[in-house]
Amino acid sequence: MKRFIVLLALVMLPNPASAEFRGALVTKLRGDDQPVATSFYVSHYARTTFSKIEYDTDLFFDPEKPDTLTIPAGVERVKLQCQIIFEQNTAGHRQAVITKDKSFFPGFTAENKPAIAGTTTDLNISTPVLMVKAGDTFQCNAWQTQESPDAPAINIKGSNGVWFSIEVK
Repeated sequence: MKRFIVLLALVMLPNPASAEFRGALVTKLRGDDQPVATSFYVSHYARTTFSKIEYDTDLFFDPEKPDTLTIPAGVERVKLQCQIIFEQNTAGHRQAVITKDKSFFPGFTAENKPAIAGTTTDLNISTPVLMVKAGDTFQCNAWQTQESPDAPAINIKGSNGVWFSIEVK
């Protein structure tokens, strides 16, 4: 009888794997290239804009703020991911950074790569699980340098391969 009660108690525990998924995924539309001017200063990050909602369970994304995911009431922990694809170029470096309220924060994430000859430069970053409160905002930023500050802008490709996501934990 004792085994039955323990087994029954275990069966009645909530199963976190069966909890309903919450989060959002936004992408760029094909052809919606976004220039990122040459910069040697962090103040020149370009906030990546997104134009298509793949899914959004809690209204994290507002098309009026196409560069931002905003935390709604009732969300306490999240994990964010972002992928940026820079057009092909042979010089300089590329960087992707996720910021909170337009600033760096404990647990911010970044990736740097040199330009890759003959192909795009692809950056994929994710945060650890973060504690958040309603109204916090997150942005996926891009930065690039070239051989001279006067070099033309390099584009973030307009593609559904460029995306920003949030998952409630």
